Amino acid sequence: MPSPSLACLVVCVVCVLFLATRAEAAEPDQAGLVTAIEGQAQAVSPDGARRTLALESPVSKGDRLETGANGVLRITLQDGTSITMQAETSLKINDFLYKNQNPGAMTMVVTFLAGVCRLVTGEIVKHNPEQYKVNSPYATIGIRGTEIGSRITAQGQLVALLSGSPISVTDNKGEARMIAQPDYGVDAPANAPLSSPRPLTEEEKRLFAKQVFRQQMNSMRLQMLLQSNRPTFRPGRF
Repeated sequence: MPSPSLACLVVCVVCVLFLATRAEAAEPDQAGLVTAIEGQAQAVSPDGARRTLALESPVSKGDRLETGANGVLRITLQDGTSITMQAETSLKINDFLYKNQNPGAMTMVVTFLAGVCRLVTGEIVKHNPEQYKVNSPYATIGIRGTEIGSRITAQGQLVALLSGSPISVTDNKGEARMIAQPDYGVDAPANAPLSSPRPLTEEEKRLFAKQVFRQQMNSMRLQMLLQSNRPTFRPGRF
């Protein structure tokens, strides 16, 4: 007959395995976390359910994220992609695959819907740039490892290269522009052709400047969480 201590050990192991299985089952659609926040922000799931976001709240594939009139939000996805949303901004995480994926299956598709966003690319764009897509109602942005800004209003969109590799901007009619120089942008008007690349104004540079948050996730904790979400393949084997 097993000893009481052995029986307790078996029960503990079973509980740990059960909780790990539950956690793994709940994870597949999780794309990342809220890593900084000020004011009010919400996530709207595909079924229309709303939830208030707070520091370390999960965000998932299919979520539409919205900030209020005084809300500012930063999310960090599993691959390290960082997106900062200013007040009265919305975006949708259309698709995201990273954890436990081979490079050819890694995918990130995000649609900027309204307001001002700043995006810094992560690991997926290094392994599968063709499946790293940033869309909007006005244009598609082709990215190869960089930092970009986007402002969307009813009149159209401004897409800006803030640092890194050149980006392409393609409107809904297939017309394209390349932005090769940092602090330059392209206008995608609602009812007119794309502009040529132009220097950002000082006001636009301030609009896309890095946001300082009073409430943000500790960098060591963030790195720990990102490490735990890394894919199981070894870079360099592919």
